[in-house]
Amino acid sequence: MKKYVKNLMKQPSTFKGLALLAGSALTAGGVNELLTVEIPNSGDPQFGGSLATLGMLGLGLWETFRNEQKGR
Repeated sequence: MKKYVKNLMKQPSTFKGLALLAGSALTAGGVNELLTVEIPNSGDPQFGGSLATLGMLGLGLWETFRNEQKGR
């Protein structure tokens, strides 16, 4: 287990995943809407709400625990 965690900490996806998990945890408590979409002047849609938070949580879990080095 220690070797597995040590290997994960060397991969950049682990840090991206942890950042996404932290963002999900921080926004989950204050979001009331199921899904919100805003399109500012830049044209890039910005998603929010509970469904977007769940998506970010799932992506964060995947990025944190996937093993980029597997098979090398």
